[in-house]
Amino acid sequence: MAPESSHSFSDVLKALEERGRVAEAFAYKIYVLEYLSYAHQLDEEEVLKLPIDRINTLLQVPPTPAKYRGWDTFYWGGAVIK
Repeated sequence: MAPESSHSFSDVLKALEERGRVAEAFAYKIYVLEYLSYAHQLDEEEVLKLPIDRINTLLQVPPTPAKYRGWDTFYWGGAVIK
């Protein structure tokens, strides 16, 4: 098993920008932030701090189907009464 990378997503974006690949860094940032926000309910700060290996793993994991979102916080008593 390969060792985990200690570089965060923000480190990778910064490295791309330093190499003059600003448009590519911006495209990666938009795609990854939007996808992980939608698919895994992560906010921007969380995503930027994640190690790049974890980002790669999350991008391969399928999202939770929309019909099951929010069920973990559903209050069953309210559904029975109404």
